[in-house]
Amino acid sequence: MITGTGFQLKFNIFVIEMRNLFYIVLLLSFAFKVNAQPNIIKKRKIREVEPARFGVGFGVTRSVLYLSRNIKEQNDANGFTGIITYHSRKNWRFTAEVTRFNTLNIEPTWLNIQAYTYELNAQLCAKFASSRTLFYPLFGLSYNTFRAYFTGVNDFMNLKAFYPVQSQVNTNWLGANVGAGMEHSFKGFSIFATYRMRVGKMERKNQFNIMDVCYGAGLRYDIKLPKSVNIFKGTRGRYNLD
Repeated sequence: MITGTGFQLKFNIFVIEMRNLFYIVLLLSFAFKVNAQPNIIKKRKIREVEPARFGVGFGVTRSVLYLSRNIKEQNDANGFTGIITYHSRKNWRFTAEVTRFNTLNIEPTWLNIQAYTYELNAQLCAKFASSRTLFYPLFGLSYNTFRAYFTGVNDFMNLKAFYPVQSQVNTNWLGANVGAGMEHSFKGFSIFATYRMRVGKMERKNQFNIMDVCYGAGLRYDIKLPKSVNIFKGTRGRYNLD
């Protein structure tokens, strides 16, 4: 049998427990409410990225064409080069080039030589103290065409064993380009000069050697592409707008 004093004691304990439970529920409700609030997205400072550039150029090239065949001194071929470039937002620039050489004779063995070169190169640009002057190593691939009339006279390479004498010979070879260049820019234009060697597989031999050495110079006009602006929101920076 519960006395009045005992009932009052239990009632007081119940009230205290309910009050504590109310406080706990209130605290949890507040915590859930805070957690349910949308994250405040802070807009960070807009960072502008250096715009990429697209270029079109024209130049002149002087080359030995085919070193193992053109052994005569001061007998390089002159040609004209068209070039298209893409300068990335980093320091890399990529080029596509086509060169057509003037007709050349390597007498008495090769006559009426017609040569072409198609190239894809990459350049890693480095600025001097003046931001308008750049120096860059270059490397890439080239596809080279050598078409000529083979007389067979003074054939020190014994090519008569592979080509008929007094006949038209077409030779195509793949080369690896290695070289360097320098340029100076002003008002969207750039004056450039390059030096490169081409390494390829020697004719009828299972070995690689320097097949060509050439120099070039020219003028290029660069067009700035639309700037890219990165807008970072929150802590993840998920938005990238051009």
